[in-house]
Amino acid sequence: MSVVRVVLFVLALLAGALSAGFFYTFSILIMPALATADAGTAILAMQQINLSVRTPLFAFAFFGAPALALLTAAAAGLAGNRRSAWLALASGLLQVGAVFAVTMLVNVPLNEALAPVAASGPTAAATWAGYDARWTPWNHVRVVGAAVSFLVLLAAFASDIATARRGRSVAGHPMGD
Repeated sequence: MSVVRVVLFVLALLAGALSAGFFYTFSILIMPALATADAGTAILAMQQINLSVRTPLFAFAFFGAPALALLTAAAAGLAGNRRSAWLALASGLLQVGAVFAVTMLVNVPLNEALAPVAASGPTAAATWAGYDARWTPWNHVRVVGAAVSFLVLLAAFASDIATARRGRSVAGHPMGD
């Protein structure tokens, strides 16, 4: 197994794990905590989170997880490991569909609609309740998608390692890829 493929797999797995962990934290910690706060506090907190989330580390996880999984699929395919390539492709497509698309089609529009909302006022409670009722279940979809994507990519990596080991034992020497 080439150094390039190992590095791609490690980076893809890291991005995938960070992606799953990021969304998981919202599902099990942040949103439940905000649900216990008054609506104004929850709105202000979420507005601040949405302003501060755009960082290079978030970009690595959010954009890197699908891109690196797809690059890993291509590298495995070019090396002739079809099973690993298909698994990595499935992982990347899961990230694209269950994480990226859900984020862009559901969560981001909800965040943008929440951005100008005044945290105080007669509609704050109803606004927060409606936001949370839509945003949180779709975040759970992202958690499951990112976690399954990570596990599928891990299976792709294991397949690539197993194929490389079988090749060494058959040829009697390390594979030249």
